Amino acid sequence: MFGNNTDQPGFDILFYKNPQSMWIYNTANFKIIEVNAAALSQYGYTRNEFLSKTILELRPIEDIPAVKKILSTLQNDTPPREFRHQTKDGAIFYVEINSYSIEFGGVNARLVHSTNIQNRKTTEQALEKALSRLEKTLETINMGFCQLDNEQKISYWNPAMEELIGYNRADVMGKKLWDVLPELINTDLYNLLKWSIDEHDSIEFIEYFWPLQKWLSIASHPGEYGQTIHMRDSTSKIQFQKSLIKKIEQLKDVSYLNSHLIRKPVASLMGLTNLIKDGIIDTSEFRNVADYIYECSLELDQVVREVNDKINDDTKYESLLKDLSCFRVFNLLQEIEDEFGTDSLNKLKIVDKTDNMLYYGNRQSIKTSLGCLINNAIKYSSVGSDIILEADIIQQNLVISVQDFGVGIDSEMLNRLFLGLTHIENFKNLGSGLTLVADVVRNHNGTVWVESMRGVGSVFSLRLPLSNIAVNIATGKPDFTIYKEPVVEIYPDRDEYLIANYKGFHDKFSVKAGSKKILDTLKTNENSFSKILIDDTDLLGVWDGAVEWIANEWFPMIERAGVKHIAVVYPKSTFTKVSVDNVASKIDAKIIFKAFNQTQSAIAWLRQQPAA
Repeated sequence: MFGNNTDQPGFDILFYKNPQSMWIYNTANFKIIEVNAAALSQYGYTRNEFLSKTILELRPIEDIPAVKKILSTLQNDTPPREFRHQTKDGAIFYVEINSYSIEFGGVNARLVHSTNIQNRKTTEQALEKALSRLEKTLETINMGFCQLDNEQKISYWNPAMEELIGYNRADVMGKKLWDVLPELINTDLYNLLKWSIDEHDSIEFIEYFWPLQKWLSIASHPGEYGQTIHMRDSTSKIQFQKSLIKKIEQLKDVSYLNSHLIRKPVASLMGLTNLIKDGIIDTSEFRNVADYIYECSLELDQVVREVNDKINDDTKYESLLKDLSCFRVFNLLQEIEDEFGTDSLNKLKIVDKTDNMLYYGNRQSIKTSLGCLINNAIKYSSVGSDIILEADIIQQNLVISVQDFGVGIDSEMLNRLFLGLTHIENFKNLGSGLTLVADVVRNHNGTVWVESMRGVGSVFSLRLPLSNIAVNIATGKPDFTIYKEPVVEIYPDRDEYLIANYKGFHDKFSVKAGSKKILDTLKTNENSFSKILIDDTDLLGVWDGAVEWIANEWFPMIERAGVKHIAVVYPKSTFTKVSVDNVASKIDAKIIFKAFNQTQSAIAWLRQQPAA
């Protein structure tokens, strides 16, 4: 590289006057054969002292074995390496070494360029210590903590998050958050978290996480390298608040019973006893008065029973909504059958199509709910007729139904049941049994619906979705494919109209998501569609929670996108038909909306409508 370097033009500037420490050593014996002024200043030696040393003597003695090993492997050019060096007075500092193979003074040598990086290393070490303390804190705190990179892949998952969610760190690292937790997609929790990530803004909220039936306090904060998410279990806090609200409602109901229903028989009893006490009636009327007193006593006893039953039922049902466990569905059905009793005039038949599957949920509350439905079926069944309790897996959902062959339910009562079972504010109008049923399915992110025909009978069905987390808890093996999102297929038909085909079990979240997908397709498609066919033939589930949004917000949006006619094909389920009719009754747009029982009828009507 340099040859007899001192005679080469520029060597004086490149080497001797270079502000960075430099020296040259003989590769045969590691002896230093030239050095510049910057190195003398950096290490504190005189020129003669520096030239009397080997490069090994510039290191702390404990580092020499490792340096010798590195020197034996050096190539012509080597990447920068970090070492510890030592000054004349014994001070140790970090340097970054670059070295190059040269010929100097007729010998094979290496030119060394040394940069003092002690300040940088001190900062790095301090940062490493801080990060180590932070990691130790994150590893030991009881708050779930995860870190997402800028691609929303999980880069950190602490032990508290393992405990809270159930997935081990090794199962989730490097995976996208929504692939690990697809059960969140389209829920309120998902929408809030996604907003924080997409908008790069912080957010704090409490939301229900249905696979674990927990209320989570969540904080999400963006950073330069991704997103940090904190989670804490706030279920006990929320349950206490809900319990307090329920107690207040309970006191109101009891107060009403006391002030209205109890007051009447008590007033009657007081009046009758005063008649006797004041001698207003004679002995011949005592029997009649005694009969009246007895009737009033029975009425008072009934009211007191109602008060006690309400208090006891609310307490009992509240205790049912707590413990989760893994259980065999077939074993649960058998247990219900065994407890059904032989004194009933009806026979309970069990049909299990779940292939002895394990389910993770609130076993006792599900059992009690089914008991309520069975008692209801007996109440409205023909004497001696069968009651069928059936469990099946339908599109990754556990569906348990109770069928009777009784009097059936008329349309007015079906509508009342629909409003009661699908609207939380109407739960209390159902009675304590069906209120529990509605609560249980809601806690499992499920639905309940009724199919009935007058004179034929009724079928009450509970849908309880399966989840990836539940499978992991039940089997100890993670499987991120069990939970399936409801399907909506959107495609054009010969450029005449847009088809939206809903399949499987949908809820208010997935129906909203499908509606937004339709709107996005209208905006991005090259063709302008003024007509839409919404085919709900294969749609299942109850999605009445989305009715107001679809009627009041979505319809005006698609109207602005140019839509003028919508044909809907009714689903097979009675409750989902009611949801469609509710939309029709609330539409806040000029779009012509019509429902049909057959797909071909809906298509024929759409084709008759003028194009935009």
